[in-house]
Amino acid sequence: MESNNMKYDYLESVKRIDEVIASSDNSFEELGSIPSRDKLTFTNGFYVYCSSLFVDIRKSSELTSKHNTPKLAKLFRTYTSEVIALINGDPNCAEINVVGDCVSGIFNTPNKRDLDSTFGDAFSISSLIDIMNYKFKQNGITEITVGIGLSYGRALMVKAGYNGSGINEVI
Repeated sequence: MESNNMKYDYLESVKRIDEVIASSDNSFEELGSIPSRDKLTFTNGFYVYCSSLFVDIRKSSELTSKHNTPKLAKLFRTYTSEVIALINGDPNCAEINVVGDCVSGIFNTPNKRDLDSTFGDAFSISSLIDIMNYKFKQNGITEITVGIGLSYGRALMVKAGYNGSGINEVI
């Protein structure tokens, strides 16, 4: 995340709070699929049906006591690279995020039948972790376990952040 270090002004903050709270409740459109990010502003939003997939290394904080930095770097780089590659290969994938050692994907699944590919990705990731662990073991790197979570439903997409700062995200 970038920072542009603008001095905080509580009076401007109160104005921004009032502006957001007073905005129209009628600017949230129901869409059939996930729109492009550039369609979002700080005043609109979209309801979409989508699914999400989260992959997180279990007990990752314990890995620092088991390895030196180069082996940890190899483990995390292998894991993130290959989980991203697999998720990115799904034509329904709309977005991929990495936060710490959690890799997540948001999938355009307006119909429940579209979920098959997301579930398939979860199964494939499980097999991919088995392959990684085999390679890790051969190279003296601790094997990992991951948690894989899936969710499906109607979501509200909005652009949130500090308007005018360039610091924002879709949530």
